[in-house]
Amino acid sequence: MGRVLQAHAPDVILAGCKLPEWGVDHPEISDKLDRERVIVADHVFPFRQLTERLRSGAGIDVCVSNLSTRMEYYANHLALAREIFPIDPNLRIGYGPEHIVFNLRIGDIYGGLHPNYTVLPIRFYIFLSRKTGLKPVFIGELDDNDYTRALRIAFPEAPFVHNENPLDDFNMVRTSAVVVPSVSTFCWLAAWLSSTARQIHFPIIGMYNPNDRPDIDLLPVQDQRYTFYSFPRERWEGRQDQIYRKIAGEGFFEPIQAPRLYKCRATIRAWREGRLPSGLSVWRGLRSSL
Repeated sequence: MGRVLQAHAPDVILAGCKLPEWGVDHPEISDKLDRERVIVADHVFPFRQLTERLRSGAGIDVCVSNLSTRMEYYANHLALAREIFPIDPNLRIGYGPEHIVFNLRIGDIYGGLHPNYTVLPIRFYIFLSRKTGLKPVFIGELDDNDYTRALRIAFPEAPFVHNENPLDDFNMVRTSAVVVPSVSTFCWLAAWLSSTARQIHFPIIGMYNPNDRPDIDLLPVQDQRYTFYSFPRERWEGRQDQIYRKIAGEGFFEPIQAPRLYKCRATIRAWREGRLPSGLSVWRGLRSSL
């Protein structure tokens, strides 16, 4: 977010951020000037007004304390993001166009760590493997549990790749030709940054689903690499009945075109601004546009 703000207001000075894996190091600034402090702590914030104030030379400190995960901030800055996160040639590379790469985020979320971080139904993987005709590969967290055991049974010939270094997972997703992200900002970023991916099959589930999280928008609807699939609302708790449905259930989903996603966004924006007609809920508004 700091580099995006700097792209809009070039005189901005970055401080207090270190990502040694990508050579990012902006030391703290210890001056004691009395400046206004603006804290960005939510996904939705007045981005335009903030950049205007920064460009005006207002003496303010901006503290970004969350991921601010909305495409309206980042969609026009893919080249900048690739510059910030260059490919490390020492990391493992991904798979070519004859494979479809499924990322797995399972470990800490399997037991219900967060209601918007969920696992995908196995039927979705089966559907995409058959639809594309490509060879499936699973990369990521491969903890031994009912779900991963069921995956191995469903795909007995597929490679299951576990790397000790999570950055190898990141780079393998980023450098593969056909990708299916898990519900994970880590994997989302790897897929979005990719200059290799020809197809990204994107599940609108969990935190990606605007029905569940209208404050988050990680749907690159203008990006031609993406094909979107709509899932029902869900509150993931890691219960056995939920896990069973992920393994053996129908896993209801359907393809959804980007123009309909635009309508979905418009309804959410109206909800945030208090412009929905009286008696119309967010769910009803979104359902009518989906």
